[in-house]
Amino acid sequence: MSSTLIAAFTSAALLAAQDPGKPAKPDDAGSVTQSSGSQQDRRFVDFHAAMDRVGFVAVVGTMQKTREDKRKRLKDGRLGNASQSVSVSGTQFFEVRVRAPIEVRAVLDGKPKGKVKLEFQAQLARLPSGKERRQTRTPDATELQTGMLALWILADKPKGRGRDLLHVIAFDPKLDTGRDPEASFVETMTDFVTINRRTLELEQALEAYDQAIDDAARKIAQQRLQELVEDEIELLQPELESLMRAQHDPWLRRVQKRIT
Repeated sequence: MSSTLIAAFTSAALLAAQDPGKPAKPDDAGSVTQSSGSQQDRRFVDFHAAMDRVGFVAVVGTMQKTREDKRKRLKDGRLGNASQSVSVSGTQFFEVRVRAPIEVRAVLDGKPKGKVKLEFQAQLARLPSGKERRQTRTPDATELQTGMLALWILADKPKGRGRDLLHVIAFDPKLDTGRDPEASFVETMTDFVTINRRTLELEQALEAYDQAIDDAARKIAQQRLQELVEDEIELLQPELESLMRAQHDPWLRRVQKRIT
């Protein structure tokens, strides 16, 4: 097969792989949520559990020039995103540690200490044509490019210095449109973070109620649950309200059983 045909096949396959399909399996950092809703809904990531980690931050920013350590050959790998992958015969896979600063455009959650710097393990795929493709080894399996605008979800490493890269949601010109596509992306990511933050608040309030040791503590927890029910969230992107309901309704049904 000629290098031209391989490149054409690979490009078509990777474009197909970017269309979400079956749900990705969750990990301890969160899960990639796929649904039958809009494409915006399908790129939503449930990372609420990670928001309770020390040093959690969610920032929108541009990845600057990267530095890479020595490559380590992998027996196998995958091309594609979190839900679909393709196979190109002759592709070589490597693991490589990547370092890159982030030019922060907006801090959506947390308080970064100093400059935001990335240091994480990435997968490098060398195609038979010689072209190289880098992607994260997070559940999102996001393709990496210098200068890419994305939502970066980070938290302090449990041991040692530095931060873990938990999730990446990249700017997509097909989804982030309007007069100012980048501003639209920031608003969408802000809503994603808001939805996750409320999910965590509901989970914590329910846990406080269920673990209350006496009537006084249970009453306080019940008041907090009532506050969350009455505190309606106004999203920046109204079209994401169906996504928010899908994420929160199961929690709210549990809340209603405890406040009625």
